[in-house]
Amino acid sequence: MAEEAVEHCIMEVSSHALDQRRTHGLHFELGIFTQLTQDHLDYHRTMRQYFEAKRKLFDSHPRPRKMLINADCSYGRKLLHDYPSASSFGINEPAEFRAVDIEPSFQGCRFKLQHKGKTSPFQIRLPMRHNISNVLGVLAALELLGYCPSDFRGSLLEIPGIPGRMERIANAHALEIFVDYAHTPDAIENVLSEARKLSPKRILTLFGCGGDRDASKRPLMGKAAYQYSDLMILTSDNPRSEDPEAILRDIKTGLPHGKNLEKKVFEILNRAEAIEKLIALSEPGDVLFVLGKGHEDYQILGERKIPFDDRLVIQDCLKRKNRVFSS
Repeated sequence: MAEEAVEHCIMEVSSHALDQRRTHGLHFELGIFTQLTQDHLDYHRTMRQYFEAKRKLFDSHPRPRKMLINADCSYGRKLLHDYPSASSFGINEPAEFRAVDIEPSFQGCRFKLQHKGKTSPFQIRLPMRHNISNVLGVLAALELLGYCPSDFRGSLLEIPGIPGRMERIANAHALEIFVDYAHTPDAIENVLSEARKLSPKRILTLFGCGGDRDASKRPLMGKAAYQYSDLMILTSDNPRSEDPEAILRDIKTGLPHGKNLEKKVFEILNRAEAIEKLIALSEPGDVLFVLGKGHEDYQILGERKIPFDDRLVIQDCLKRKNRVFSS
C-alpha cells in the first residue's frame, strides 16, 4: 500500500492479530471499540483474556491519536473509565455521539445523530437496530477525523448491504428472509429480539454451531433462539472434525427441560434439507433467519470442504415453492 501511495487505510483488527502482535509498529490515527461478546474462547480461553487482547489496540505504543468507544457495551464502559479522554457513541447509554428518534424496520432504518446539542437525520438500507450502532460509530469517526457526517448522508443510502450480514433474500411469498453470520449467543439474541419488536407474524430460525470451536456457547445460542423463535431448525454449520449430532446435543442442553419441543424444534443435520424444510413451513407474513454461515460459500464436513452457499440454496428452494404455488 505504501508503494501504491495509499493515504488512508481502514482496517478491522482482530483480537487474534492484537494478541499475536501482528499490528505491532502500526500507528493508528483512530481506534474504535465496537463490542465484545462471547466468541473465540477456543483461543482466548476466558472473557477476561479476550478483553485484554482487545484493549491492546488502545494500549499500543504509541496509542491511537483518537479513541472512540461504544458506551452501550459493558466492556466499552470499562474502557471509557480507563481512558477518560476517549469519545463515546451509543444508543441506550449517555454518549458524546448518540442515535435518537430511531425507526427500525426489516427494510431499513431511520435515526437522528445527536452531537453537541445538534441533531441530523440519517437513513440506511440496512435492517435492524445493531446496524444503527455500527453506522453511528462510522459517523462519529468521520466527525473525529475532521469530516462532516451529513456530507455522507447520500453515500449511506447507496450502500445496498453487506453480503451475508442481514442479507435480504427477495421472494414472491410475502416473506422476510435474511441470511446472517450471527454465530454467537449475543448476536442471535440481538437479531431475534429486535425482530420480535417489529411484530412479525412468526419468527422461523435455522442455525447450527461450528465444530472445533468454543462449545460453551452452544447451549446459550440454543436458549436465545428458542426464546425468540416460534419455530427453529437445528442443523449443521461447519462441523469440521466433530460429530454433527454431538454438536446438536450440546445446543439442546440450552432448551427448556420437560417441554413438548417436537412442534417447535426440528433437527435436520443436512443443511440443504433443513433450509428446504424452513421454506416449506413458512407462511406469508413470517420472518425467516438462516444464521451462522452468512457470506460463506462452503461447508466443512470432516476434512472435506464442499461448495455450499445458504443464499443459493434458499433461492433454489424458493423456485420449487414457486412451482408448487403456480401449479
